[in-house]
Amino acid sequence: MENEKQFLEVDKNDFVICLSPKLEADGKWGGDLGVSVETIEDNDLDAEDYFHMMQLATMVAASINLLEESPEFRHAIMKQVKKLESMYENEDEEETPSMLYTEENVIKVNFH
Repeated sequence: MENEKQFLEVDKNDFVICLSPKLEADGKWGGDLGVSVETIEDNDLDAEDYFHMMQLATMVAASINLLEESPEFRHAIMKQVKKLESMYENEDEEETPSMLYTEENVIKVNFH
């Protein structure tokens, strides 16, 4: 059961970046990481598209080293992560109207 593999469902033209934590004797992650880019044999992209997708996936995988080595790169990535997180947080929030003011029989409401 120790090295049992589980398979994910992917489309035939998907490129998957696999992050494999290297575990210490106690079963905890020590910080080392194996990184690979995977696709399946049935991928039917033409050679040029395949090359571009593999190049992009490899660039994303290679960025892991830059995250460790470059504080500027790490900061830029974290800024983007926070931006994306706030976008997803806002998707889940229901827009609730807020009453701005009332004037006689007119109520102005802001739906954001």
